[in-house]
Formats: sequence, C-alpha cells, structure tokens
Amino acid sequence: MHPVIYPLLVAALFSAATAAAQGWPARPLKLIVAEGGGGAPDAAARSLAVRLAPALGQQILVSNLPETGAEAAARAKPDGYTYLIASASQLVIDPYLVNILSYSPEDDFAPVAMVGTSPFALAAIAQINVRSISDLIALAKAEPGKLALVNPGKLTLAGMLGDLLRVRTGVSLRRVPFNDGRDLLAGRTHLIILPVPAIAPAVRRGQLRALAVSSAHRIGEWREVPTIAETFPGFEFSNWYMLVAPTGTPPEAIRRMNLEANGALRDPELGERLRGVGIYTEGSNTPDQLEVFLKSERRYWSGVVRELKLEP
Repeated sequence: MHPVIYPLLVAALFSAATAAAQGWPARPLKLIVAEGGGGAPDAAARSLAVRLAPALGQQILVSNLPETGAEAAARAKPDGYTYLIASASQLVIDPYLVNILSYSPEDDFAPVAMVGTSPFALAAIAQINVRSISDLIALAKAEPGKLALVNPGKLTLAGMLGDLLRVRTGVSLRRVPFNDGRDLLAGRTHLIILPVPAIAPAVRRGQLRALAVSSAHRIGEWREVPTIAETFPGFEFSNWYMLVAPTGTPPEAIRRMNLEANGALRDPELGERLRGVGIYTEGSNTPDQLEVFLKSERRYWSGVVRELKLEP
C-alpha cells in the first residue's frame, strides 16, 4: 500500500467509527428479562428503562422471555441495541448445575453495569427460643435432627445456602420441602431462608424472627439484624443482577450505557424502588471491574458446588 494512502485510510476508518458512536443510539433499544413479569429483575429492568430513556434519547423496550431470554440476548446482533438483565445463576452458577446450556455465560456476554445484589434472610418461627445463629447452633447441637429447615430444592440458591450453613456449622437440620409456608407458620417446621422481601411481611407481623442476612453488610431497613458473616467471618451468599450485552457490542455503546446506568442507580428514588423488590445497589463499577468480579464469582461458586457435592 502506498505510504500516504495507509494513514489516510486509518484516519477515515477512525472518523467513521467516531461518527457511528456519536450517532448511537439512533433507534429504540431492547432490554431482555429472562423471567416473567412481576419479579425483581422485571421491576429492575422497567425502573431502569424509565430512567435511561431520557438520558439516551430513545425508548427502551422491555421484553420478558422466561425460557429463552439469555439465549436470545446471546444470539442478538451485537450492535449496541440489545441488553439483558442477567442474574448470578445465568452468568455464573448455571454452568455448574445444568448439563447443557444453549449459551456460554463466559463467551457470549460483555458486562455493562452492576444493578445490585439480592441477599437472603434466615428466619425462625416465633414459637422457638432462637434469636440468633448462635442460639440456632446451640439448640441444633443439643437436640440433633429436631429443627426442620424449609428447603425449596437443593439446586436453588435458598436451598444451597441452607445446605452451606449446615455444612459449615456442623449442625443437623431436617430438610422439609417448601409448601408455600403453611407448615412453617403453623409451627410444624422451624426455619426458612428466602429473599428479604419475601420474608419481611411475616417478620413485621411477628410470625417469624429474622436471625441473619446473607449479605456482606447489614441492610438499611433491618439494621438490627446481623449478617451471617458476623458469626462466620467471610461468609457471604447473595444473588445479584447485572446488565450485560452480547459479546462484540461496540465499546462506545457499553461505556455510555455503563455511565448512564451508574448515574440512574445513584438516584435515591430508584434505590428505594429496587430495595422494595430486594435489590440493593452497590455503587458504580466499570465494565473492566465487572470482568474481574465475574472471574471471582466463578471461582467462588465452583468452590461452593464442590463443597456441597452438587451435580446437575
């Protein structure tokens, strides 16, 4: 190539890329939720869409695809117009628990912004004299097999957390299948682990007593409830939700979405809305920092699966 032509070509390509980036977004964007309507990720997606649309100057269409959402996002054209609200299960845990996935969590998605974490709460019925994890361990060791823990399934996050507590505390707890809480509230079972919003009404009514939360730090509305880590340092176990894009999405679009999403998530009104569905915002992170976080989470969850001897 002629020595003068080469720099001219590079300059032309750079100018075209810059113009394309400046013109983004030029049409409505799609935000996929891989669950049905009404849940925490759906609420987060719709709340974010409302706040991001004015900042981006384009409508954001939320699409609920309970069975195929992650695959649809992975297969979407990586042009900056398709995003997914993905959970820890979809991005990190499922490869260890599902025989065949229709997408690759590691290869098919680029992190954009952290929406927030969703911790669990461990609670006991009011009829038993258990007010802390230490009380629970003492009673379980004094009367092995007496206490029954509601378990929604060993491959669910709540089920895994219950089993991890049993393994690490060395106590004997009977597993009882979840039956919408009737046995628990009738006093026939004793303990339950659920996301904070699911358990909060029964705690407020005095039917359940919150013993601990699984987050790294105490949460705002339950400042009197300790974390599990206060009894077992380093113990942290939470779901989380992340905004991701198909791999290959232009970096300019990812950086802009990261900037706007972080700005929206700093809004106290949005934070309060998300806390109402059990999602706690964690502050701003860059896409590069989220890549590091995902690698750390994959190491952590692979260790949990080995520790619990779980199989698909």
